[in-house]
Amino acid sequence: MNMVRERIQQSPFAPQLDLASGVPAYRQIIDQVLGAIASGTLRGGDQLPTVRQLAVDLSINPNTVVRAYRELEIRGILTTQQGIGTFMTTSPCRSTRPSASANSTNS
Repeated sequence: MNMVRERIQQSPFAPQLDLASGVPAYRQIIDQVLGAIASGTLRGGDQLPTVRQLAVDLSINPNTVVRAYRELEIRGILTTQQGIGTFMTTSPCRSTRPSASANSTNS
């Protein structure tokens, strides 16, 4: 288990929320993850904060973080490994609709 933890690279990703902006908190988290990818702050294999830790850091309900992480997983940007953590995928999918690539055929 220690070897796995040693290989995990903690990311410097630390989102901040503007609760007065009118933009839902989960949407702000998603937008900040996407911005961090675009700026190179987050790369494939980087570990994101746990749901619980991010919820505590941002003083929000853990379900809000779960919603953001789940949407990013659906887009192919994150992957969660039970008991280990949530990580950036090595090659994030650019599509916001995963079913578009799932329906294509290689005939």
